[in-house]
Amino acid sequence: MVLLHLKGKTEKEQFLVEIPSASSCDDVARQLALMWNNRCRLVRLCAVVDDISKYGKARTADEYQAFMSSLETELDTSNPNVDPSGLRYTGPPSADMAALLDRTRREALAVLDETRRPLTNEMMEEQFANLRGALMIVYPEGLGEHDPAMVILEGRDAEEGGQATADW
Repeated sequence: MVLLHLKGKTEKEQFLVEIPSASSCDDVARQLALMWNNRCRLVRLCAVVDDISKYGKARTADEYQAFMSSLETELDTSNPNVDPSGLRYTGPPSADMAALLDRTRREALAVLDETRRPLTNEMMEEQFANLRGALMIVYPEGLGEHDPAMVILEGRDAEEGGQATADW
């Protein structure tokens, strides 16, 4: 086994990966790209879950367009439960449900921040599953196919032109 230390633009983007020494360069490149992309998706999902815990469910694209065109002035952001982007509208979940989302989100970020042991796709998939489970507990009726969290969880973010940013 070979231990690789991947570094991004910032200190937070570093992680270790363990690769079998017999792997070809193509296999290593594919595995590293998959891990980097999954890491970016997980960070992006954590940001979306943070928004959900603060502001609630997302509007559909049509609802959002109609809402934004109906605004005559800027959004009133003096209320802490109003999403400054206008995307989310239902208000935050109850305090205990918001705490569940926040705890699960922090646990996922802690896995990504761990720099002493190698990161694996299995570890990240477990965090995706944990976040999906927390969202299902908080919203048993579902968030809707249009919600950015569902788009990321279902892997549709790449096909819909979404891009996980490396600047978190």
